[in-house]
Amino acid sequence: MKAGVAEMEITPPVGTLIVEYHGPSTGVHDPLFAKALVLDDGAQKIAIVAMDLVGYYWDTVDGLRSAITEATGIETVLLNFSHTHNCPFHLLGLPSPPPEQKRIIGDWLRGLRDSLPKLVQQAADNPVPGTRRAGRASVQVGFNRRLPDKNGVVVMCDNPDGPVVPWVDVLAVDGEDGKPTAVLFEHAAHPVIVHSSSTLITADYPGFACRRIRHGLGAGVVPMFLQGCGANINGHPLQGGFEECEKAGDKLGDAVLAALEGATPLTADVFNGVTRRLMLPTEDPPTLEEVEQVIEEHKAAIESCEGPQAPRRALHDQLDALLDLRRMVANGERRELRLDMTAVTLAGQWCLMALAGEMFCEYQLWMDEHSPFEHTMVAAYTNGIGGYVATDAELTLKERGGYEAGAFPVTSACALCTPTRLALQVGTEKIIHQAAEEMWAEAQRHHTASKHVHSPAEPQPHSKA
Repeated sequence: MKAGVAEMEITPPVGTLIVEYHGPSTGVHDPLFAKALVLDDGAQKIAIVAMDLVGYYWDTVDGLRSAITEATGIETVLLNFSHTHNCPFHLLGLPSPPPEQKRIIGDWLRGLRDSLPKLVQQAADNPVPGTRRAGRASVQVGFNRRLPDKNGVVVMCDNPDGPVVPWVDVLAVDGEDGKPTAVLFEHAAHPVIVHSSSTLITADYPGFACRRIRHGLGAGVVPMFLQGCGANINGHPLQGGFEECEKAGDKLGDAVLAALEGATPLTADVFNGVTRRLMLPTEDPPTLEEVEQVIEEHKAAIESCEGPQAPRRALHDQLDALLDLRRMVANGERRELRLDMTAVTLAGQWCLMALAGEMFCEYQLWMDEHSPFEHTMVAAYTNGIGGYVATDAELTLKERGGYEAGAFPVTSACALCTPTRLALQVGTEKIIHQAAEEMWAEAQRHHTASKHVHSPAEPQPHSKA
């Protein structure tokens, strides 16, 4: 087993729109990076690319992955987005940005399409034999952000009693000298501690965490942050600014260093990649009359809006989404949410579950509990973001489900402004759980059949945090 690593800066031009509707960037606080780790067991290669970006839809991400595969021959490519909000933020299925913004961002994305394959090839061309270690340490830099108000409607606010993923998982790739050349670390929390407190481009707390790790391990290591299932977790404090962001990053970085101290060696020398593509069903569509009524009410709200530019733009985007929903209903169209899942495994010792979409943290908690592998790392925001993936319990709330899980006729629910226009059906959770279990079973069968695995092929008892 060998591994190669490489990194490059991908900071977008100053002036690109960032943080949803809060305006153009006015400078760069810290640069954004793309970092590639290529695992090579002699028979196949897997590329893991961590990027300080918010995440993009399938057309953009599929194009980036195809370019990497065409240039390198690597079939399994995982692009994980940290989901920092202080970068170009054209994520949702909304109208195109202004022409000048479209040109700037288009040029920048085309540059990524050219440079990412070169980055992965650089990592693949410089494999280093060595060892791998996996570990975990307790840490929490955010809070659950879903809190029911007095009417039972979920609002976005710190919920200290809500579920979180209170740990960081690490995978260290050591060189022949025993020193780490790359450290893959995963934590679940929105990088929004800076958010609209500044219009500067920044990687938010993951960037500070990487700096802390480099300070502890030396300049020769490449720290790679993977965003976990942090859809319903905000870094704390929201909009706290750079000082608070640095504190959170240092806290996470110190936890990574602690996890490395207690990390256990992984002796397996053959890995496997299993991929599933799910098409998740959405709720039953409303009637045409119901959509028409909401459209008229929304038009009246726009006419009466005297607030700042940002809310008015949001209302217009929601209107465009409602008009698209009306076309869908009139044509009898019903859209599904694409969710890609990949399991990268090392015998029964280690598993990386990479999931598309903005996954609620409960999915990561479930996978950690039920995975048959000794060490399980779960990353969301990988290979495309089509919308929020809430649990069944949250989806049953319907119009009381708030921003992440709310349903028609609530126009402020995120689902309206994603390509599906409608919330997911109750039952989604079971579909995802079943797919994960099938993927684990397939990976186990592969490793059992392999003659090259020197460690026990059967899964070992799962280690808890």
